[in-house]
Amino acid sequence: MINESTLQIINTDDKFTSNSSLKFLEWMDSTEASNYLRVSVGSLRNMVSQGQIRTYKLGKRLRFKRIELDKAMKLFVTGDSSC
Repeated sequence: MINESTLQIINTDDKFTSNSSLKFLEWMDSTEASNYLRVSVGSLRNMVSQGQIRTYKLGKRLRFKRIELDKAMKLFVTGDSSC
């Protein structure tokens, strides 16, 4: 039996609408990382190409570590390079 809350989880599983659901992930793909940072995928790619955010390759796919995204955002906001 599927209840309404289960349907909500199923409907939002493919597209994260809340940042809170992403804070528990250690590794993210490009879409998850851009949602976590609240930027477009294109902006995320620009940050990667400029060396502002580190990526890891898993096969042919890029992956991002949440802790490194947090550090990058702290650097962008505060200008503190000691992160």
